[in-house]
Amino acid sequence: MSLAGALGRYMYRIDSERMSPFLTSHAKTLLIDAIACMLGGVSTEIVQIADRQAGSSHEQALRATSLVDGRKVAVDVAVLANCAAVRSLDFMDVYSEADVSHPSEAVPVAIACAEAGGATGREFLSGLIAAFGMHAWLARQLSLHDNGLHHVGHAAWVAPLLAARLLGYGEETAARAVNLSAPAFIAPDGFSRGHLANVKALAYGLIASRGVNMTLMARDGLAAQDGACDEVVELLSRICGRAIDAGALVPNTGCDDVADIWLKTYPAQYALQPLIAAASAFHRRNARQLSEISQIVVRVSTRTAERTADPAKFRPRSREAADHSLPFAVAAGLLDGGLSASAMITGRWGDADIIDLAGSVIVEARDGESGFAIGKQEIELRFKDGSTELLDCIYPPRESSWREIAVSKLEQFSGGDPRQVVEAVDRLETLTSIAPLVDAIVEAGATPKRPVTALQSAANRT
Repeated sequence: MSLAGALGRYMYRIDSERMSPFLTSHAKTLLIDAIACMLGGVSTEIVQIADRQAGSSHEQALRATSLVDGRKVAVDVAVLANCAAVRSLDFMDVYSEADVSHPSEAVPVAIACAEAGGATGREFLSGLIAAFGMHAWLARQLSLHDNGLHHVGHAAWVAPLLAARLLGYGEETAARAVNLSAPAFIAPDGFSRGHLANVKALAYGLIASRGVNMTLMARDGLAAQDGACDEVVELLSRICGRAIDAGALVPNTGCDDVADIWLKTYPAQYALQPLIAAASAFHRRNARQLSEISQIVVRVSTRTAERTADPAKFRPRSREAADHSLPFAVAAGLLDGGLSASAMITGRWGDADIIDLAGSVIVEARDGESGFAIGKQEIELRFKDGSTELLDCIYPPRESSWREIAVSKLEQFSGGDPRQVVEAVDRLETLTSIAPLVDAIVEAGATPKRPVTALQSAANRT
């Protein structure tokens, strides 16, 4: 059996009713969090760019809801706009046990395709768990970032398989679709380094929406060579300098890795979460001491230092660079007691007090810490009188559960009643379609948020 066929078999074998109650509950928490991220991101500039594509989309039978404004659009356009929304604030979940990925980027694909295909709530949840599991498994098996590639490439395999299942097509269509989409798995990661390009928020969505398109074409008879996925694995082997076993890329059906996907409290790069939490806790305890700080020494893994404290991150010029900026994140935590989505949208990184405090940050890389796990982190505050204080960088905060973090974000971004979203998620297994969930999401976002650009915010400050 080809790799595409084996991946398709995996996708169709996952059943939420055979999963542990803990894993199913955690998947629902991840779904709530992703919905919150989408609602929070619908007003950002990059989402508006994606949503405008709906205006040129031709009429077709398969349509789904753009959560940007509640319109019914072509299913691939809904995927593009909603993927941009879930990603644009850098607020979504993370898997970092090996390589890194953001499994909830598959949520917009699942919602749009389940809506368009009339899938039941149980089928939707099962497909979503399968997608979460595949993202985590691929991150565990392949070191993409170490070889100049980016994890958004996972969408080339996950999206068409998930789309085929939830649109109601068979495994043969799914295998043809993933073979058609396969080459997009190889995605260079240059857009995520230095002064990050704004395509970062659309990188997954562009590949995923194309994957949905490939599924529709596969349904209508388009086919690539049977071994297209296998050829991609051969190319990956050359890039990575080691032989990669294609069979090892097929996830196991237990989906155990889903339990290791965790959530963010702040709209910033995942390794910055403990640092912001520690800085914020100091602000709540000792805000009056901030003016006495002379230097801030931050100790993190070499990988975190390389990706979040390179020269571009000390004076970020865009939100995409700011949410990956260690100096900005620590300064915001100390000065503001946290990092909010509104601070990211209004360009807080460009304010004089932030720039001044961020300029006192020194980053020290810890030797011997590798991989994408966050590792031990430490903030040492040095004061003008010669005294110092070490801040514990513990995450998540001891008083918080993942469900509480997800629901809190949902409440933050909802214009309507967020309880309807939570209720719809919790009774997914009983729903004959996901229309109640889609309606609840649209209602929760019923109060439109006026788009605020960083340029507008900078003009307001001056």
